[in-house]
Amino acid sequence: MGFIKGDPNINRKGRPKNAQSELLREALRKEGERRGENFWDRVSKTAFEDKGVMIAVLKKFIPDMSSTEHSGELHVTEMPTVIIDGQPLELDIGSRITKVDLEI
Repeated sequence: MGFIKGDPNINRKGRPKNAQSELLREALRKEGERRGENFWDRVSKTAFEDKGVMIAVLKKFIPDMSSTEHSGELHVTEMPTVIIDGQPLELDIGSRITKVDLEI
């Protein structure tokens, strides 16, 4: 179904924010204030000191592009071969076929 202007079912406020991630961000901000340190500063400092933390942080920010999966159906249309004087006709798809080309 395509877009219909004025459809009452459209979510005009956009996609809702994930409540859990917002709660986590707020909790991290509060704990950072309590300790007097910014969360992301602490993450970056720890990542520089521990290779495992660095890899975990990078995996969250840089998607793994080593492989891509595709799914779906493949439809193939096979055109019949036209034979003239025992030779298959090779069509140049980029050229226009005129009436003169079709006369024998």
